[in-house]
Amino acid sequence: MKPWLILLLTAICAGPTPAQKHTAKPPFTLVLTAEKPTVSLGSDVWVKIRWTNTSDQSLDVSANILDATNVDPNFLFELLDASGHPVPRKVYRFPQNFGHADFGTLKAGDSITHDVNLVRLFDLKHPGKYTLQVSRRAPQALGGGTIKSNIITITVSQ
Repeated sequence: MKPWLILLLTAICAGPTPAQKHTAKPPFTLVLTAEKPTVSLGSDVWVKIRWTNTSDQSLDVSANILDATNVDPNFLFELLDASGHPVPRKVYRFPQNFGHADFGTLKAGDSITHDVNLVRLFDLKHPGKYTLQVSRRAPQALGGGTIKSNIITITVSQ
C-alpha cells in the first residue's frame, strides 16, 4: 500500500483533531414555562413551549395534530414523578379523536409558543412534585439529533 494512502486512511479513521472539535450551535431552542407551577389535583396543568429558530434557515413546523390533545406530536414530553418514574400517558382510541393537519414554517430568528394542557397527555391522578422536559428532533439537514428544553417542576396539591 502506498504511504500517502496509509496516511490518508489513518487521518480519516482517527476523526477530527482536538482543534477541529467544536460544539455546533443548535438550530433551535425550546424553553418551557408553567402558567401556574402549583395546581390543585384535578385542575388543568398548562405549560408553554417557546420554540425559537436559531438557524439561518426556515424550519418546517407542519404536524398532524390529534384533536384530543391539540399537541404537535413532534414534541416529545418526559414527565416524571418525584421518584423519577415516568407518569403514564393517556391513551386515545381512533377514530373518535381524529386530528387535523397544521402546515407552516418558522423563519430564521422567529419564535412561536405552544400552549399545552398536560392533563390531556398524562394521567395526573396523584398529588406530588413532577418534573417536565420537552424535546424535538432537529432536521438532518441542520445536523440532526435531539434538542431538549429546560426542566421545570410542577406541584400538584391535594
